[in-house]
Amino acid sequence: MHLRKLLPQHPKSVLYVDHATSGTKLFQVICDRDMEVVVAKQANARYTPDATTWVKIKNRQYSEAAGRQDFFNRVKTRHA
Repeated sequence: MHLRKLLPQHPKSVLYVDHATSGTKLFQVICDRDMEVVVAKQANARYTPDATTWVKIKNRQYSEAAGRQDFFNRVKTRHA
């Protein structure tokens, strides 16, 4: 619930899902929408900012993936 409050009302780049009964189907939706990643936690896991409770599943077919790592490395270097 807290995460939902932090997101814009209708973001085009984010698909918020409270609960998914099929991770496979959710991942297919992400791929169909050409989105980059699914970030998830188990339903019974506590909601904490601790990265160890979250799983990141990348869409390897994401059309804008090329060059993204270089971009983030440059941003990271500038703010270090």
